[in-house]
Amino acid sequence: LYCCISERPESFSKADVTKFDWNSASWIFNLTANYAYSKYSYIIKDIQAVQKEIEDNSFAIQAAVEKTAKELEKTDKKLAIKYLSDYSVSHAEMLVSRWKELLEYIITKYNDGYINNGKYGGRHPTGAGYGSEWIKRVLKENPDYYKIEWTEPVKK
Repeated sequence: LYCCISERPESFSKADVTKFDWNSASWIFNLTANYAYSKYSYIIKDIQAVQKEIEDNSFAIQAAVEKTAKELEKTDKKLAIKYLSDYSVSHAEMLVSRWKELLEYIITKYNDGYINNGKYGGRHPTGAGYGSEWIKRVLKENPDYYKIEWTEPVKK
């Protein structure tokens, strides 16, 4: 978003922490992050792929956007501001829309704690298990919970 813009993206204007809203950028970004915590080592790869896609596309057009804005500013500053406002709003809304698609994808892919690969025209999940860090933490927090005490068999 450019600092000169005269309007803001609607999805960036909705950030009520007391009421969930599918049209709020804040809620979409936070829900994606919160969902990723459950299987971070898996889900982060999906997030980074979409992040790279968005960043690469943004960087690819950035020079042209700024060149156009500078040319417009030479003749009509208000038109340059409108151009940057329109670009910023549409780009931000595209970002939120793409992030919502990502969220829907990871909810489906990682449903019920599995990795649903979608092969064979349906759900064929792969068990993901728990990461070693999680297992170490559980054992550290509850060291005696899984303790096995061996006893000698009773002789008859």
